Amino acid sequence: MLRTWLCLALLALPAPAAPAPDTETFGGVGISLGLPGGSPTALAVMPGSPAGRAGIKPGDRIRKLDGQSLAGLTLEQVVKKVRGPVGSQLKLSLVRDDDPKTLEVILTRETIKQDPASQFALARQGAEKGFPDSQANLGFLYYKGQGTARDYDQALHWLRQAASGGSASACFYIGLMSYHGEGLPQSPTEAYYWWRQAAERGFPGAQHNLGHLYFSGEGVTRDLVQSYRWYWLASQGGIESAAKNLEKVEATMTPDQLAAARALTAPAPAAAAEGKSPQPSPPAKPQALSAEDLKALDDQLLP
Repeated sequence: MLRTWLCLALLALPAPAAPAPDTETFGGVGISLGLPGGSPTALAVMPGSPAGRAGIKPGDRIRKLDGQSLAGLTLEQVVKKVRGPVGSQLKLSLVRDDDPKTLEVILTRETIKQDPASQFALARQGAEKGFPDSQANLGFLYYKGQGTARDYDQALHWLRQAASGGSASACFYIGLMSYHGEGLPQSPTEAYYWWRQAAERGFPGAQHNLGHLYFSGEGVTRDLVQSYRWYWLASQGGIESAAKNLEKVEATMTPDQLAAARALTAPAPAAAAEGKSPQPSPPAKPQALSAEDLKALDDQLLP
């Protein structure tokens, strides 16, 4: 499942039986994290968790962990720092919009139980606070029926809110629903519209699917140069099937088309050194997705 947030802790539990396959356990403090504006932020807080008992609120921004700045770290890197052995401590330095002072809290990690129901509850909390990442996650959970009954109307409601807030993953899933006719009239043209938005924001899955649409001519005029370009970008984002599809596209291209495609994907300095005319640069550097997220994308990609 594509997630831009992770539940980092739940209540301590007494030595439970082996968890269900869709349940994960680890040590944490009870925060769902995101990076709105590039700053590690609590999107939701589990009631009764270490973070909840310490008074951490949704919207609190984490500036330091154990005295070290978190600036410039990816969400996955922040998560790894917050997680740790049960019983170990960490100190968070927080900034709150309505309080000019830095808040210092010391928390003791407890056992996490992360399952679909807890994921849904945290996504709902963050979505209702207006965080696009949480809205996108809540829309995804309604779309897949994870932690709640499948509901395409609710999925679209939250995905559209997230998309209006700039969420690339929300645009991707609206495009997927349009392409497959799930809760929306089936329309490759509409799918192209949404995937183009997500692709321009660097979402590898959307870049891959745009490559397919340009190759097949679904929803857009067939264009092998653009197909190559988007598959190439998706491959840079870690989509293995995009690299294989590049070979398929290349095999059907004329030498001129291949030269034009490679010019679009060449780094600007290399193109200049070869004396070529300036070409449009790639729209956005592909987002760095975790191995878990890349694996979860497999069944969302067009052939």
